[in-house]
Amino acid sequence: MSNALAEDVDITSPHTRREHAAASEEPLRRFAPTSSPLPPDFVEELLRGDDAYNPRLAYALAVIAGWSYSDARTLADKLKYYQLPAVSVEAIAVTNPAMLIVASAFLVRSKCGRLGILSFRGTEPANAINWLTDTDVVEKPFGKGLVHQGFFANLEAIWEVIVRTLEKAVRPEDGERRPLERLYITGHSLGGGMAVLAAARLILETDSRLGGLLHGIYTFGQPAVGNAAFADEWAPQFGQRLHRHIYAHDVVPHLPPASLGRFVHFGSERVAAAPNEPWRIAKTPLRLARLLAVAVASSAISFVTRRLPVLDFVPLPYSLDDHSPARYLEVSRASLP
Repeated sequence: MSNALAEDVDITSPHTRREHAAASEEPLRRFAPTSSPLPPDFVEELLRGDDAYNPRLAYALAVIAGWSYSDARTLADKLKYYQLPAVSVEAIAVTNPAMLIVASAFLVRSKCGRLGILSFRGTEPANAINWLTDTDVVEKPFGKGLVHQGFFANLEAIWEVIVRTLEKAVRPEDGERRPLERLYITGHSLGGGMAVLAAARLILETDSRLGGLLHGIYTFGQPAVGNAAFADEWAPQFGQRLHRHIYAHDVVPHLPPASLGRFVHFGSERVAAAPNEPWRIAKTPLRLARLLAVAVASSAISFVTRRLPVLDFVPLPYSLDDHSPARYLEVSRASLP
């Protein structure tokens, strides 16, 4: 059985190592600003700016990507909680468990309608279908290269709805908002992988010219999406628009392992080793894990040692704790100018 869901929520409506482990248990207010971290003209700044990396935008997208694990109303409420500019949130979801499809995305738009953010939900910890999607590493032809079949299938299932939603935003009929002019795409984990593929699909949508809206792809804890041929084809087309964020020893960006395919990363790579450090350009490119078993074992052991001070000295290359969207939100907050 499959179903599609679309829900539009207006945020302005009243209806609408140890340190790391300890941080995840602190109240939500740890991540919320006491005053607005963005200038009043933030939307206008983005609309008139170029495609260069913007730390204020990275913060806003980290908030949106992190809260994309919730529903549209909660996402809208939390954007207000984080004192981001007033927006509307439209949910897009398609599910078909029998075909290993559980795909969710949100189109977040500024109050004026000219700025849009397409955010993809990542792997939900309790969703077995999502985990099976992640492990579907058979390579699927895409353009001149090969991509992760699980990511491709999830995006393919939801793509028609995304295109309809964007085309409607470009040609609004309600007269209340202006047409969508500029689009950013984001996602955490699996959502980051889908974001990269979605950007490529948009550029291929020559009939609707939706690719002309795209001005940036910001991903957090993103796994590798395709092989070297895919990277060689799309890196020039993305130009300076793809920005990957990797926190400390997060295991997911090191996956899929080299033993399961020929996956590679591309785009600018920003890293941070602690939650109070700002993002910085990586000195050396990240290398994928060689073996899945090593990555999984390291992540499992790290989960235990970070909760037992007597074992906290054990050096481990990969961590699942570091994959939390809260870590990415903290660093993005610390990176604000």
